[in-house]
Amino acid sequence: NNYPKTREITRFTSVIQTLETVSSSILSDKRRAELLGEARTCRGLHMYNLLHVYGPVPVIVNTSDLTNSAALNNPVRPTLEQMAKWIYDDLSYGAKNAPETQSVKGRFTRDFARVMLMRHCLNEGYHQEGWYQIALDMYEELNTGKYRLFTTGNNPYKEMFREVNDFNCEIIGAISCDPSSTGNP
Repeated sequence: NNYPKTREITRFTSVIQTLETVSSSILSDKRRAELLGEARTCRGLHMYNLLHVYGPVPVIVNTSDLTNSAALNNPVRPTLEQMAKWIYDDLSYGAKNAPETQSVKGRFTRDFARVMLMRHCLNEGYHQEGWYQIALDMYEELNTGKYRLFTTGNNPYKEMFREVNDFNCEIIGAISCDPSSTGNP
């Protein structure tokens, strides 16, 4: 059943609306953009997963629809192009605005958004003009930046999964999957 999953997209849209409307005296413009980058990367990631499991599904991505009972009560399946564009827009925003690094491991960064954008463009490039080139550009950004392959040991691929090498140079996105996790370091 995809309805609980689509409700999560609505919840992310609500979080995004809150971040967009919070007073500048409470949240600086720079921090607002970073938090919006993380929130939109998260929403884009969830929509990406929904698209690849269920195809295009009805989701609320427009903040004005959060209080629109017609939109909430009469979900309409978007086209593949619409869904792909929503994901692209969220991940692009994250690639430009999410924090470059995080002091707390497991938070979304620009590099994680770039990897997801690259993956999305590679998957949907067959029907979206220019997206293969965007994926190559994302790869170049990652390749010339701080990302590199793990090369320690006789068998680096095997070694990088050892506990002693947690959060090595090859890790871009590491999110806890422990159900008892509280999100704290």
